Amino acid sequence: MSNDSITIAFVGPYSWYPGLTIVDRVVTAGWDTLNMSQYRDFYGNKYPQFFYWLDVMAELAVKRINETPLLLPGVLVKIKRFNTFDPNRVAEVATSLQVDSGGYAATTVEKIYTEHPDVIALFGDYIVNGAIFTAAVSSFYQLPFINPAAWSVPLLDRNKFAYFMQMCTMSGSGKAVALLLQTWNIRRVAIIYKMNDLSWSTVTLEMMDILQSHGVSILTTLNINDGNTDDGIKHLADSLKNVDARYIIIMSDAVQVGNVYYKLAKQKYSVGDNYVWMGMNFPLMDPTSPFAIENPKYYMLSRGFISFSGFNLYNSFMGNITDQMLNTLDALTNPHGFSIDFYEAWYGNLFPAYDCIMTLASGFHNLAVRRDNGVEHLATRSLQPLMNSTLFEATGYRGFSGDPLLLSSQGDLRASWNFFTLSGDTSTPNPVNFGATDIDLTVFDFLDTLPIFYDGSHIPPHDGSILQNEIYVSADSQFGLILLTMASVGIAFSLACGTLAIKYRHNKAMKKGSTSFKCLIAIGAIPLFLGQLTYLRRPTPFACTARVWTFLLSLTLVFSAYTLKNLRLYFIFNAKTNLAKYIVKDDFYLLGVVGTMVGSVVLLQFWTLYAQPTVLLTQLTNTTFTYICSVKNAHNQTIPLVWIYHGALVILQAALGFATVNIEAGYNQSGGLYSLSILAGIVAVLLFGDYQSSFQHAWLSRIQVVCVWCVAMMALFIEFVPKVVEMVLEQRQSMMAVAKRGGGGGGGGGGRGNVSGSGAPNSLQGSRTAAAAAAAAVINKAAAASVGTMKKIKNFARFTAILSSKPRKSSLLWAPWTPVSVVLCSLDQNRMQINFLSDSSSFQLFALYCTQDVVKWAVEEENRVVLTCLQNVGNKCPRYIWLDFAESNSANAFVHCLGRKESSLQ
Repeated sequence: MSNDSITIAFVGPYSWYPGLTIVDRVVTAGWDTLNMSQYRDFYGNKYPQFFYWLDVMAELAVKRINETPLLLPGVLVKIKRFNTFDPNRVAEVATSLQVDSGGYAATTVEKIYTEHPDVIALFGDYIVNGAIFTAAVSSFYQLPFINPAAWSVPLLDRNKFAYFMQMCTMSGSGKAVALLLQTWNIRRVAIIYKMNDLSWSTVTLEMMDILQSHGVSILTTLNINDGNTDDGIKHLADSLKNVDARYIIIMSDAVQVGNVYYKLAKQKYSVGDNYVWMGMNFPLMDPTSPFAIENPKYYMLSRGFISFSGFNLYNSFMGNITDQMLNTLDALTNPHGFSIDFYEAWYGNLFPAYDCIMTLASGFHNLAVRRDNGVEHLATRSLQPLMNSTLFEATGYRGFSGDPLLLSSQGDLRASWNFFTLSGDTSTPNPVNFGATDIDLTVFDFLDTLPIFYDGSHIPPHDGSILQNEIYVSADSQFGLILLTMASVGIAFSLACGTLAIKYRHNKAMKKGSTSFKCLIAIGAIPLFLGQLTYLRRPTPFACTARVWTFLLSLTLVFSAYTLKNLRLYFIFNAKTNLAKYIVKDDFYLLGVVGTMVGSVVLLQFWTLYAQPTVLLTQLTNTTFTYICSVKNAHNQTIPLVWIYHGALVILQAALGFATVNIEAGYNQSGGLYSLSILAGIVAVLLFGDYQSSFQHAWLSRIQVVCVWCVAMMALFIEFVPKVVEMVLEQRQSMMAVAKRGGGGGGGGGGRGNVSGSGAPNSLQGSRTAAAAAAAAVINKAAAASVGTMKKIKNFARFTAILSSKPRKSSLLWAPWTPVSVVLCSLDQNRMQINFLSDSSSFQLFALYCTQDVVKWAVEEENRVVLTCLQNVGNKCPRYIWLDFAESNSANAFVHCLGRKESSLQ
């Protein structure tokens, strides 16, 4: 190779360190003069020391490359340091390592590519939030970027971060833990993890899926952030106790794990002889923290804690180079009055930092020797398209992290998973490596050292599942039979109501509120009854999903039908002017039902996709357990959207119940709407609001089933039972009216009979009876003459309009044997208006007669007739007129009175 040079950019939060000179993102002076003794504490909650030592180890690796002729001979490897952390936000690092300075980091990488053409690769960027941005930009510009401590599952995505690598093992943790639990025959675990962190949540959710596929039940999942307060610690303790968790997996950074674990252990919450805690990080506590000062022997509580991490077991070569590196570090640190032991170097990821630089150099070396003038091409970035992570998967380098060191196809370290326990004897972690998987994650092997548990023994405690009985509702149990009976009765009642609505659709009582809406309500109740069957036997993810879908879709269909039906009535009964025809037609409101259903389906689909319904095992007592419905992503934003959408339907229905409280009794359903809304809200809280814990008590599941059934039955009862009662009463009244008319024709004698059939000896009544008989004769004659034109007429009805000279409110008249309605409105002293409206426009005025030839009538519109008195007899219009009409279609009829409230009859 020819004599040339290449540059590796060290990127990271150099603005953290006072005394550095940084010009246009480049560290130009001050790094070599930093006092390293200020950064020797690896166990405190101080973040700058971590990156400081990563930089130190990477620089040692560069020096080694430049000293050896075996790697990139004749090539000088240079270092440039670039700041990726916004200097204006340095103060925030004291409280959180998760400060988002990614935008600043991304622009730094862009400057490296455009303004520093000698840089061919990047190392560092300790902060994960920044690494995601730098990894994305470096991959865009085809600059290899390797990180010693990213611990980021999202960065494994080769489609987004093809040039990014991390010297830590992220893939395979779930399979490794499953192998250990399988070896110990553990079938029950609880999991606490950092739910708001993308990396930790991704790792944990993947682990949960793998554990469940291996027969391990997840008792509960808890958010470690709840442990930031005393009340939160109590909540975590109670939750673990409720499910009788004996094995607890805790997933977060070491400091947060320590804060939660030691607080629980101090109060003996789920920490003790019968419990095993495990996680990727040991619990870490700052010895200067108030908790450590109050509890100087806090570290003894960590005995038996199991940690697992991906790395390759040391062989003799790896052991030798580790000892050599520790000696090299001693030479650096001893003049400053301290030294770094193996565990500090291991915890601080010092060895992986060294391996990062050596892996880059080995990959460059292999690429350059395969090509003529390879180093020259490296220095001019001509080989960047060939330098994605696949170039570095197997370079042949023998290092601290592997012999040889291998990377996976996802860019992380390919290694076996090792398991450790803490002895709890010293304030610094003293892990004991007791077992490991093979590199392919197929076998778990115990090593020579035995694991240590909390009680000091080497025997893992039982997982608490001994003599456990599963509690569920079986089909042949007493409550199961009741549930089946309730569902069967409900479905049969729904079908009967739908059949009545269709069969008696021409009946005046049944037509109140529209047959179409009645059918929708009957159909909509059926899924509610079917959903009750999901409470039988052990729930599955499908059953849990169906439980919510059936309830909310039925609620949407029934409540939207009720709401829009009553909204239509509200418009009709409260209109001040003539309404547009579409306002009173069914079609307009049926489209509203369809739109509401589409909205519900879309929201539920998103909820199913993102919330991911699942089942969890829940401990009821020490000897009983059950499976409950839960969701993998309890903090998904679709959950409040579903709540708001369906809650609005319930509230809107209740509001319409209030708005329609004063309409005519035949149409008034306000009381039922109130009750139905309240009951539906209770069921929603029980079923959906407490979704994760809905089966923790047997009585709660029974309340849910009964309330769901009551909602469906109440919806049907409110709509159909009053109509059936009204039909029966109308039938009886019709029969009684016919009987009375027959009695009146033979009881009066001498022309003194009357319309009602009473024999009242009154001359006025007699004249009225004679006039009515004469009018009836004329009507019969006209009807006989019009047989040819009335073949299609289905209904023929007669009304008696009572005219009065005194102004009065509108009257609603109808015959019990016809579905048509008429409103009589007094316009002034001598005029009366008759209004009617038929959806089918098939209403035909057939004949109009009166007792004297003193009434003129005119059809002003298709739906309006105005009667005018031609003469006054004793300052009064004739009191009786006869109006005959027919309709050829049984569609709904509505009537409207100008200047007055509308009335409607269906």
